[in-house]
Amino acid sequence: MFRCDRLHFQLWPERRARESSNEELSVNVTVKNGGQRAGKEVVQLYVSDLVASLSPAGRKLKRFAKIYLEPGQSRTLTFQLSHDDLSFIGANNKPVVEPGEFEVTIAELKDRFVVK
Repeated sequence: MFRCDRLHFQLWPERRARESSNEELSVNVTVKNGGQRAGKEVVQLYVSDLVASLSPAGRKLKRFAKIYLEPGQSRTLTFQLSHDDLSFIGANNKPVVEPGEFEVTIAELKDRFVVK
């Protein structure tokens, strides 16, 4: 049985707010194999735009990693999210990143940040 825990962002530890949407965001998660057998797991990172002028898709798969872990082994993965990962196609048919709250989901873990 694989378990994800300790989801956290590398930047803005106090406010979780980004002054600019051009900065990259590092998302770290620790995955542990709590089972009796070695195995592979696909870790998927989804992003949701919680406040947008248009209704973009509920959540979008932005990064994934396939890892192999021995029993009891854990590994910390780091995913980088860029400006493009937060964008959606606006009313003028061009990619746009609007200020607002975003949610990152990996397995059952969720955390939020704000783009100003």
